[in-house]
Amino acid sequence: MEEGTASGSEAPGAVAARSELISVGSGDENVAKIQLAARWAEQYTPVGDDSLDGVLQRFYRAYTYIDSVSKLVDPATG
Repeated sequence: MEEGTASGSEAPGAVAARSELISVGSGDENVAKIQLAARWAEQYTPVGDDSLDGVLQRFYRAYTYIDSVSKLVDPATG
């Protein structure tokens, strides 16, 4: 397979989206929260251009929400 293409049958330079997802599951609650927030951040990536800043903001919002729910507090007061 040529670099920059998803498979030999696609147009040169075409890049297909990755289909692998971050696994969620750990004996440590904190690690599981990080994994789940990362999954949400990648799952809800907007179509088109995305920036590192956008990914980190989505991750932070998801982690803050997950953390507050696990602690049974209002997400706004986290």
